[in-house]
Amino acid sequence: MNQRPERFAVVVLCTAALFFAASSDVYAAANDSRKLNKEANALFLEENYTEALTAYEKVLSEEDTDNFQAKYGKALCLVKMEHYYQALETLQDTDGENEEEMIRISDAKRQIRNALLLHPNEDVVSYYRNRMMSASSFAAMRILLSAYPDYPETEYYRAFFYMDVFTFDTLSQMDGEVLEEISRYFETILEMYPWQEEFRSFYESIMAGQIDRCFVNGEMETAEYVTDQVLKGSPDSAKFLACKGEVLNWRGEYEEAEEYLRQAAGRDRTLKSVYENLMKSCYYQKKYTDTIETADLLLEMDEKNVYAYAYLGLSYKKTGEKELSDQYIQKVRDAVPDYNKICALTLIGCKNAAVQLLSELSVEYPEYLSYARFDHDLKSLHFKTDFRILVGENYAEEFSDLYTAVLAIGGLMLYFLMMCFEIRRNRKAKLMVLLLLVAASASLQPVEAYARDFGLHQAESEEIYGANDTADEIFGMQDISGRLGFRYESEICRDEVEWFAGKIRLGQRTVLPLDIQDTEDAGDLVKAATVNVQAILAGSIYGQGSGVIASYSDEEIIVIGCRHTAYTDRMRVRFSDETYAPAEIVGKSEDYDFMALKVRTEDVPEKTLSYIKKINVDYEAARQLSASDPVLSNGYITTRGYMCFEGEITNLRKSFSNFEPYYTNHVGYLLTDTKAAAGTSGGGTFDGYGNFIGLQAGIVVATGERYVVPLDIVAKEYFMITGEMLQ
Repeated sequence: MNQRPERFAVVVLCTAALFFAASSDVYAAANDSRKLNKEANALFLEENYTEALTAYEKVLSEEDTDNFQAKYGKALCLVKMEHYYQALETLQDTDGENEEEMIRISDAKRQIRNALLLHPNEDVVSYYRNRMMSASSFAAMRILLSAYPDYPETEYYRAFFYMDVFTFDTLSQMDGEVLEEISRYFETILEMYPWQEEFRSFYESIMAGQIDRCFVNGEMETAEYVTDQVLKGSPDSAKFLACKGEVLNWRGEYEEAEEYLRQAAGRDRTLKSVYENLMKSCYYQKKYTDTIETADLLLEMDEKNVYAYAYLGLSYKKTGEKELSDQYIQKVRDAVPDYNKICALTLIGCKNAAVQLLSELSVEYPEYLSYARFDHDLKSLHFKTDFRILVGENYAEEFSDLYTAVLAIGGLMLYFLMMCFEIRRNRKAKLMVLLLLVAASASLQPVEAYARDFGLHQAESEEIYGANDTADEIFGMQDISGRLGFRYESEICRDEVEWFAGKIRLGQRTVLPLDIQDTEDAGDLVKAATVNVQAILAGSIYGQGSGVIASYSDEEIIVIGCRHTAYTDRMRVRFSDETYAPAEIVGKSEDYDFMALKVRTEDVPEKTLSYIKKINVDYEAARQLSASDPVLSNGYITTRGYMCFEGEITNLRKSFSNFEPYYTNHVGYLLTDTKAAAGTSGGGTFDGYGNFIGLQAGIVVATGERYVVPLDIVAKEYFMITGEMLQ
């Protein structure tokens, strides 16, 4: 019993000795690390970077792999030795243990990346080439092309860059010069890398886009030239054999067209356009049996193909099978109204019905008029040079008829008054009445001209400027004095009467785009919904951007913006009345430059709550956006505060590869030409009426265009993060 305390004391003493020894070792190791760091720092100051690097690496190799001073010093040595890639790799997993270290690491990484652009070498190319394999290919390729245009592999990666950027664009809508430039480039690339099937496939897609554009614009000679160019390198391409056949059909060379089309059908039996054009070439060669066989094959692929109905009706009529002919002709008349039906009606001789259908559908689909102007099958319609002229003439006739009726009734009333008051013998009275009638008649021509102008506003564009059917509806507008392009409200818009005047809104009310001077009012409306988003580090502003108020309630305010402005986890919001409130990050999108912040209502002054507004969301209006629509972009410029800029949409694209590290995958966007400045990222973009259409996310430095993440993507990500609909 008495030995137990002694044993316990021995155990305690041994443990203490071991602990002391271990502590001594740790202290000695730490002391050694500090000593080596001091030696390395001294060597660095002496510009002896090689030995300094060795000393720093020795610190990191002696069981102190996370030593911040050593990692930081090693990276600086590598920078001085122009090994930038290794320097970045050294700092890759280093974030620092406190705010001061975090700032130093962040600044160092930024400086190293800048240095990469100024010192081209194999390390730099390797760094960005590795980035090409990730979601940051857009940014990486942009840097490679600008910094190292003569690097041997640059052309190879440039080709992938073009594919990355333009694959997701609608090639048929791209500018013709751009398509030609890229196609010429890929012709050169294919000579350098003939085995690269991806390049050939993309080249053919570009050329197909050129051909589509030529078909739409009626440039058939150019379409044939482009087709021949592709067939030189890809003589077995079914798609381009079919294009060649279509061009030959257009020129009336049906026998040669049939030869190309049958080759295309033999290589790809799934192309409907091949059989549609083959029916045409056979029919006009009077090969009615072949036409019927081709139409039957087409109906196996598409049982409701209206072209097949039309050619079957025509062919059976030629072969004397009237019952079958009538059956298929009726199917054409009963088909779903679309552009194909217009062409089919023309083929079977129902030209008036085709014109009427084109008139009706062009209100909803203005592009039909552009197609019709150059469609070879519709040339026989003879609806003047441009169908829009017919629309304008209809307006003039309606105004003229109504005005003539008014003059006639007015003349009868004046004559009746003359009879009643027996002033018919008074020469002065008769002369006055005559002058009134002459003046009224003379005003008929300006009224007709106004009506015609009303229907032909901006006739130089390729859009239909629509018409209502009756003069009563025309005179039913509240404001008819203004020209199209100004704001007005109409009482006559009902569900069955939808106006299209270029960029008119659909729905119960009809409004036209605001003139650009009216956007000042819209800018004032959206200011109350815009905030300044600030990232706070060490008690001061570390970075900032903009955001918009998506919703607010008695408990919280939800602000949305771009995630790349969240430089730290501590966020703060400044409202438009210069009041501040702390904010909490609700969530960030994994795929898009989007985030949501939450501000507690209790942290916001009551006066501010009475002032702020949430954004107005109109999904229907956003779906109707088109290039050249006026837009507003606003936000808080770092040095100037709130600003609102006017501009217009320059392009609508499906998606693009975005800038690393803020985005991944492919992000849909709009392009606008509104001004950009530091701090406006995350700010809203609005249409001319103040409706929210997207978030500003980036800028094309070369052109000054802004990337805008559109409403549909914003709404989807908002729902994913908050579980609520953006309304």
